[in-house]
Amino acid sequence: MKALLYFMLAVLIAPVALGDEEEVVDSVTVGKTTYLHIRVVEATPQELLIAHDGGYKRLKLQELTEPLKSKYPYDETKAAEYKRKKAAEPQERAAQNAAAVKAMLLTREQTLQAKIEPMKTELKRLEDQIKTQHNIARGKGKKSKEKKETDELREKKMDLQKQLWKLQDDLQSVKEQRSRYE
Repeated sequence: MKALLYFMLAVLIAPVALGDEEEVVDSVTVGKTTYLHIRVVEATPQELLIAHDGGYKRLKLQELTEPLKSKYPYDETKAAEYKRKKAAEPQERAAQNAAAVKAMLLTREQTLQAKIEPMKTELKRLEDQIKTQHNIARGKGKKSKEKKETDELREKKMDLQKQLWKLQDDLQSVKEQRSRYE
């Protein structure tokens, strides 16, 4: 228990002991605007996000004055590279999302195919069974046991056929969706 307490204390005190606390600048003037008690929240090769007495503001590095200009110098090469990367991010994200959707649709397509094939086999088996039962029931009365069995087999076949059609419709829909990502 003591070890945990010392560890937590060390984690809390370490940033202060190492001088990792935020620097607050009394004032910075950019153009005709003066910002008081500013603190840098985020720094990029193009700009700074600062918190000040009046809220938050993004400042371009080229427009900075001392003391921030020396701490955050503007490098045109780094700024251009950063701008290019930021511009490419939405396209990369869209490409990644499209690839993920395509993979999901392909998996769904394979799952549906795996369900359809055994149903087709079962449907053929039922058709053969119906033919056999129909030949057995030939010449028997309408209410005979053989005719009832034939009717039950036909009902099973129709139920299975409806399930198969639904899966095939789903499969066609998935294929059409996936083709949009080709």
